[in-house]
Amino acid sequence: MREIFMAEKIPEMPSAARLLMKADIPAAESTASVLEVARMMRENRLRNVFILKAGKPVGILRDNDLVTKVMALQKDPAALKAEEVMDSFIPVVEPDTGISDIAKLMADSGTRRVLVVEKGKTVGSITAGDLLHFIAFVSRGEWMRLQRTKTQTLEE
Repeated sequence: MREIFMAEKIPEMPSAARLLMKADIPAAESTASVLEVARMMRENRLRNVFILKAGKPVGILRDNDLVTKVMALQKDPAALKAEEVMDSFIPVVEPDTGISDIAKLMADSGTRRVLVVEKGKTVGSITAGDLLHFIAFVSRGEWMRLQRTKTQTLEE
């Protein structure tokens, strides 16, 4: 005899980037040395950093870029600029982008961080870890608490 499992009905929940995004955006200038960026990543426990030129995002530098483009090729990280190693593809979403769309973008592009841009201005970022935390909240039925906390933060 085969058992049939029914999924519990998930309560209606908010599904926008605005709920998950954090205002802090880890970034370094394009002219910074790769060594400086790598040290910043280590000190702040980051896996990726957005690279800026004149205050605007122009790329992203990932831990994988450090391994494949610097260490594996035995290049001197102190002699390389971030702009020489960064990936110029910047995954971007809007504040009202659905969470499943963000997850799909991350999965399809292989990135673990996206920028949230509203009317041409960078307003936050979302990491794969943020998505996992959201899934944990939802699976425990705690998304309402998360929503209230974010709403209070946005209003302050």
